[in-house]
Amino acid sequence: MAHRLIFLSILCGHLLYSGNCSAPIESSATVAPCATYLCDDDLLKSAVNKVELLSLKLENYNLHIQSELMAIKEQLLREIKKNQESVPPATKKPSSCTEAMRQENGKYAESGVYELYLPEFLQQPFNVYCLRDPNGGEPWTIIQRRQSNDTDFYRGWVEYEHGFGDLNANFFLGLDKIHALTHSRSHELWIQLEDFENEKRVAKYESFAIGNAQDKYELSVLGKYSGTAGDAFSPHLGDKFTTKDSDNDKISSNNCAVLHKGAWWYNDCYYSLNGLYLGGEYPKSHKGRGVVWSHWRGLYYSLKYVHMAIRPK
Repeated sequence: MAHRLIFLSILCGHLLYSGNCSAPIESSATVAPCATYLCDDDLLKSAVNKVELLSLKLENYNLHIQSELMAIKEQLLREIKKNQESVPPATKKPSSCTEAMRQENGKYAESGVYELYLPEFLQQPFNVYCLRDPNGGEPWTIIQRRQSNDTDFYRGWVEYEHGFGDLNANFFLGLDKIHALTHSRSHELWIQLEDFENEKRVAKYESFAIGNAQDKYELSVLGKYSGTAGDAFSPHLGDKFTTKDSDNDKISSNNCAVLHKGAWWYNDCYYSLNGLYLGGEYPKSHKGRGVVWSHWRGLYYSLKYVHMAIRPK
């Protein structure tokens, strides 16, 4: 009963109950107009019932309002979701051959030329040749390829820095692009070799990266070797790139690129995959001038085919 009386007092502001009214209650002029004195228990119960009924109605009304608001909220969420589904998702520009070649069904498109974007390293997008993996894995980005004598690889620094040739045939991608690719994420390296007897060999390295222009595109990272061609690349780890007009090798008396008609991460000269396309065996007077992988066919044999390819690990 006490809590009901308190509620009534709050509701009216001046609702008083005098118990059983054994003593007469005198009205006072100072009592507010809303003040009411309840001496009859039946009258009190009636007032309490009316207040409780009003409270119940208010509660039901609040529940109804909440239900309506929830329905409106759910409708708005459905509309938002519908609108989101109707807007085509933003297309992420590919930064690797894996991203460029992946189709909606999860398979990879055919090998060919694709456009890549690495804005944190290069302002403009650039084209690369993407090669499907022969074993069904993620595709590769070819950074260098020799397959005929149609393209001169005895070139200067600017051409090697920015690339030259035909991406569908003989080419060098460009040191700036190779740096961008290998520093955007970790890459592995696959070197494919073939001689004029159609024998093929492979050299793979678990990791590969080159430095920037200030470092003369130094061969800065080269991981563990595996394959069938022999490890002819590890001796060049830490070497800077040298061209006929930019001598950065470790031989003070000569420019290895001039001496061997190529361009490479030369150490003490002798061999390069960017040498002259001499078509197999050649005279000893031309030592190391061909397309050479010294640990397989030696320094006096120019290979028929070679490519250098990388992919994210």
